[in-house]
Amino acid sequence: MDLNNLQIALRPRNNWEAFDLGRSLLKKNLLSIYKPWLALTVPYTLLMFLLFKNHPFWGFFAFWFFLPIFERVIIFDLSRIIFGETPSTKQSLKEFPKELKKGFFSLHFMWRFTFSRSFLMPIWQLEGLKGKQRKKRVQVLSGSSTSSNCAWNGVMYLHIEQLVAAGLLTVCYLFIPVEVKGDIPSKILDLDSFVYWLEQLPTWLSFFVYVVTAFAMILIRPFYVAGGFTLYICRRMVLEGWDIELQFRSLAERLQEKNLLGNKIISFLLLAFFFLCPAPVHAQSSEVDRELETIMAEEEFNEYKDVKKRQFKDIDSSMFDWLFRDSEQEDREESNFDWISMAGFFKVLFICMMAGALIWLIWKIVVIVMEERKLARVSPRTKSEVVKFMGLDVSEETLPDDIASDVRAMLQEGDIRGAISLLYRGSVFQLLEAGLKLRSSDTELDCLRRVESFGQSEKKSYFKDVTNTWLRVAYAHDLPENSLCEDLCNRWVTLFESEIEVQS
Repeated sequence: MDLNNLQIALRPRNNWEAFDLGRSLLKKNLLSIYKPWLALTVPYTLLMFLLFKNHPFWGFFAFWFFLPIFERVIIFDLSRIIFGETPSTKQSLKEFPKELKKGFFSLHFMWRFTFSRSFLMPIWQLEGLKGKQRKKRVQVLSGSSTSSNCAWNGVMYLHIEQLVAAGLLTVCYLFIPVEVKGDIPSKILDLDSFVYWLEQLPTWLSFFVYVVTAFAMILIRPFYVAGGFTLYICRRMVLEGWDIELQFRSLAERLQEKNLLGNKIISFLLLAFFFLCPAPVHAQSSEVDRELETIMAEEEFNEYKDVKKRQFKDIDSSMFDWLFRDSEQEDREESNFDWISMAGFFKVLFICMMAGALIWLIWKIVVIVMEERKLARVSPRTKSEVVKFMGLDVSEETLPDDIASDVRAMLQEGDIRGAISLLYRGSVFQLLEAGLKLRSSDTELDCLRRVESFGQSEKKSYFKDVTNTWLRVAYAHDLPENSLCEDLCNRWVTLFESEIEVQS
């Protein structure tokens, strides 16, 4: 490690400046770092998803859990680049297996879930310490709120990865035709419908979402690792005094460059100084010392005061007294208030609120999933059971034997609302008989969403038309024309009458 070849300026930096330094270092050497990183992570990602091609979630979990193993190649490249050496892709890949030997199990299993992993990894990998020595080294380097800043930096990059993944998925969503994507936005905004939609999500779509998320993580992860690495370097720079060491080296080099003539001149000047300078007058010196002690003992030189407000220099501040006169008494009363404790209280309160919101969301999702599974295990309905849906009886006993004939009779009598209601109830009954699962709290739109992932495309289209017509009649009192009702009735006969005959 030659500090003379260091590629960064040696100066004290706070932790957030160190993170920014890592991002700048990465952007300056983007290709040198991303080439070996992508050469390792892209085949690894494809392998994980191919091994779990029928279970994309477990493929993504395996990818996420073992991804930090490949971060070691980034640490290797940065540790060389920062001292002026740029390793080739071949060299980085060749050294990668050797770098895995240093603290593999403890770092990638015991410390896997810590957000400050990017700061700890250089200690494991570059210093090669073990046991108590490594623990003591971590404690020394983790001062000045380093651990907490690393944790917040990790949380920040976790959200950045998710935002990039969401952005990529949104771009892909914009290219999907309207006829294909349907009402996906309404499902995302409704938690109940969103959970049900996720359960019905096709395997290929889940596979695509997880692959895009993995790709976003691969793109962002080097920035997170580079920030932790430069924080490690800056901490060592401050604690070990690298800047002071370089100054001493520079001074030694300048002294060594002095030639013999310079040394003789210095020797001559020293001799001239000793011979030509008069002898010191001790009496005068003692008198001067006594005078200085007398002056320094004065009250003006021994006054200490604690200033807690801004003071103006070279300006007559009396003109501003009227502005602060009313608040001086309040300042005296509140001067002992602990604002740091107040800030800590609000920080803890905010964290508790976020944790509570997260727990509530998880509980809500679990409840919905349990209800769905309970609904799937419900025993088959008996024919005498009365099923109610949105206040409508859709059991077999409440429906006529020939629904189409009754609908046409109602249309001739002018009872359009009754005809549409009968068609809607009959359609829901037929779908329930075919295995559709409904909850008592479902609305017409919830029922329509469930039908979209159930049955044939012709039935989906028909039920959508019947539902929209029924909603206009029931809530907007907008009666359709007889021709539309006749068309719905004829389509009902085509779709469901044959099934009724087969069942009978």
